[in-house]
Amino acid sequence: MGCRYLRGDLVSYSVTVNSVTYNVPLPGNASVLELALASIDAWRIGSLDVDVIRRIHRPDDCPPAFLPLLAWEYSVDEWDPAWTVAVKRNAIKQSLAVHRHKGTAYAVETAIQALDLGAVVEEWFEYGGTAYRFRLTIDLGQTEEWTGKRANSLARVGLRTKNVRSRLETIRVRRLTKNQGPFIGGFMRSSTAVRIAPIVPREMRARPYVYVAAFVHSKQAIRLQPSE
Repeated sequence: MGCRYLRGDLVSYSVTVNSVTYNVPLPGNASVLELALASIDAWRIGSLDVDVIRRIHRPDDCPPAFLPLLAWEYSVDEWDPAWTVAVKRNAIKQSLAVHRHKGTAYAVETAIQALDLGAVVEEWFEYGGTAYRFRLTIDLGQTEEWTGKRANSLARVGLRTKNVRSRLETIRVRRLTKNQGPFIGGFMRSSTAVRIAPIVPREMRARPYVYVAAFVHSKQAIRLQPSE
């Protein structure tokens, strides 16, 4: 830490942090504690990303943590913390165009496309509906999910961006498939029932046979006496 005398009793102390030198003005009789605190403050200031001040107002370069603040500054009408960073940046970038043309079909469609909701605005005279009404049509892919949260977000964007006179009539959801019908199919079914009953004998014949058998049984007892 070097020092350079200023006018009066102040002394400019130079503190180097991360290859950057900071000049800290302190009294000439600054204590060791004051010098240590000045070094700590210089280190804290040196560790700050001061370039964020320049980038924070640019949607493409703004750090993700500051995007909600930038959205408030740009007056983004619809915001969801669960959105991806790309959707958040796009919503902020399109906000100025939406506010310039707010109350028109272009503004409604621009706001919807900015949120990647994929809907198209159809005005009443395009489909023969009631005057001053419009509908939103969204085409889903084969595996694209349609949830209540997405429907509510789409309705809110349409209601906040439209003019006072117009009314959102309906939201049409269509799913696109690779193979488009109609398909007609049929089949024929045939069955045969076979019943197998038990055999009932009609005639029984018996032939008598006489069998003769005999056997001989012989028994002999022998007693042996001990010799005297």
